[in-house]
Amino acid sequence: MNVMENIEKENQLRKMRQYVNQLTLPEKVITFLKECYDFVKKDMGLIDNRYQFSEQFLNSNKFYLGKLVCENKAPSLSCISTLIQNLAILKDLPNIDTSIIEKIDDLIAEGQQLINQKLLR
Repeated sequence: MNVMENIEKENQLRKMRQYVNQLTLPEKVITFLKECYDFVKKDMGLIDNRYQFSEQFLNSNKFYLGKLVCENKAPSLSCISTLIQNLAILKDLPNIDTSIIEKIDDLIAEGQQLINQKLLR
C-alpha cells in the first residue's frame, strides 16, 4: 500500500468517526444538560432561564447552552466537569430533602459516565 492510499484511508476513517460522534455523544450530553437545567429550574427553583444556567452552572457565557442545542454540539469536558462540581455544591444547601439529594447524585453519576465515555473514545 502506498502512502497516498494510506492517507486516503485514514481520512475516510476520520470522517466516519466524526460522523458517529456527531450522531451519538452530542445528543446524550445535550439531553443530560437539559435534564440538569430542568432540575435546577423546576425542582430547585434556583434559576429562571437558560442564560442563568449557562453562566452559573456551566461557567460560560449566557448563550452557551442555546448554542450547543442549536448546533447539536457536545460541550467540553471542562464544562461537564464544572456542571458536576456545581451540582455537588447543591447538596450542601440547608434543609434539602433526601429525594433531591438522590436526584443530584443520579445526575452527577450520569455526568461522570458521559465524561468517561468521552475520554475512552
